[in-house]
Amino acid sequence: MNRNNYRLPIFVVIAGVLIIITLSIVYVLTDGGSSKKPSANTSPSPSPTAGISDIPDPGSVVPSEELHSMNGIIKGIDLDNAIITVQERGTIAEHDFFYNGATNIKTAYNRQITAAVLKPGDFVRLSYNDEFLLREVSGSTDVDIYKNVLTRTQDDALKKLTVGDTIYRYGDDLLVLNDGYFVGIDTIEDMDIISLYSVDDYIYLINIEKGHGYFKMVNHSYFNGGTLKIGRYMSCEITDDLYLTLAEDEYDIVVEYEDFIGQATVLVERDMTTVLDMAAYTPASALTGFFRFEISPASALLYIDGILTPYDTAVELTRGEHWIQVAAGGYTPYTGFIEVGEAIDSLNISLSPAPSQTPDILYEDDGSGDVTATPFPTGITDNGGSSGGITDSTSDTGNDPTPSVSPDDNDGEPEPTGQSDDTSSDTGNSSGNEPEPTSPPDDTSSDNGDSGNDPDNDSGNGSSEGSMVIIASEGAAVFIDDVYKGTIENGMLSLAKVPGTHNVRLTKEGYITRRYTIYVEDGEEEAEFSFPEMVAE
Repeated sequence: MNRNNYRLPIFVVIAGVLIIITLSIVYVLTDGGSSKKPSANTSPSPSPTAGISDIPDPGSVVPSEELHSMNGIIKGIDLDNAIITVQERGTIAEHDFFYNGATNIKTAYNRQITAAVLKPGDFVRLSYNDEFLLREVSGSTDVDIYKNVLTRTQDDALKKLTVGDTIYRYGDDLLVLNDGYFVGIDTIEDMDIISLYSVDDYIYLINIEKGHGYFKMVNHSYFNGGTLKIGRYMSCEITDDLYLTLAEDEYDIVVEYEDFIGQATVLVERDMTTVLDMAAYTPASALTGFFRFEISPASALLYIDGILTPYDTAVELTRGEHWIQVAAGGYTPYTGFIEVGEAIDSLNISLSPAPSQTPDILYEDDGSGDVTATPFPTGITDNGGSSGGITDSTSDTGNDPTPSVSPDDNDGEPEPTGQSDDTSSDTGNSSGNEPEPTSPPDDTSSDNGDSGNDPDNDSGNGSSEGSMVIIASEGAAVFIDDVYKGTIENGMLSLAKVPGTHNVRLTKEGYITRRYTIYVEDGEEEAEFSFPEMVAE
């Protein structure tokens, strides 16, 4: 038998055994090895869900806050709700921004201030997030301020204003600030003294530093055809429709008619009408009476129907209602009405010290110099504007100096008490027609958080239980401390009571605006104030 026939099966068996051994080794190294316990020197592999919250995920990290910046002009401030309304510079767009205790508020030269120091008309640089939350508010450093400009040429068609050799441009975004309120550019008279806030000779804001008022005569038909002289240079004929626009100031006036010469000193206030009643000087004058005044301080001046009047003795007046003003430097003025009758009556008036004025420190001096300013006029200057028929025998040849580009110099420290900056506003020193602003004033810009003077604010400082009822002419608009409160309906308006002294202004279309000063006593009982019926113009 051949031996090779036995060798072939042996090789097949050996090959099969080797294959089985190889497969066993592979099995042990793969599936079989997973069931083995780890050795002491081997770290166990974590399960798919073990400690997943402790493992940082690069995609889950919160990105840093995205901030935006804007140059703007403050239009209004609501301290109660922590909102600042800003008009973006160069546009007419307005935005409401929020602030909180973390908002960094500072002047143009990094002096820390509070939101209470800010006021309408301030130029600011803002940094804010996507939710319009302010992170930083700072005064702008690129604004040129030209103070107290009187002599100028204005071309509204070309929207340019020329001062000396400098031509300024402006656009639809121009803001005009008058006594804390924004008004239209058409309300500016040539006699007004203004300040220009510009960047690269483009005006963004005009502030009326010294404005104008109005003057008229009543019960003067007997003197028609005579001459009215105002100051040293101006004069006009007396007519039925005499109504003059004058720079706010005190004037010596003279009325001349045939052999009659009457003299008086009148006070013209911004946006108010001073009325001169000539009834007492006519041959058929009305019945007269006497009225005594006891006024403190002794240096105070008394104006009756706009005329400066001595009061060391009883004053003779025509019978009926008369409007009075009492003013003294450093004191809050008093205004009101008296009724002169047959019997001699009297009135005691004690003026209160005026509150300190919050300084304008947003544009403080950086040491580069003072702002150049033209002086205020000391009399009447005719600049070619509307003067209601007044003629001027002199011509104005003065030129304003070249404007300086230094920021406004004001070294006063801020008084961040939350009191309104509007302390220079009209506190009720006049009567008669009051031209309303082109746009209604923003209550928040005038109130500025001083809730203690707001009778509608129950949470204000000094507020108490009880109500205050205003009784006046039907349809009259009621302003308390120059803040609109409502309209007289069914003869009255009920407000929350706040103790203290307040100024009341009543306005109604076609009627002479009236101002009063009231004192509200503390307590829970109702306070009622009844005012005379308003007089038609």
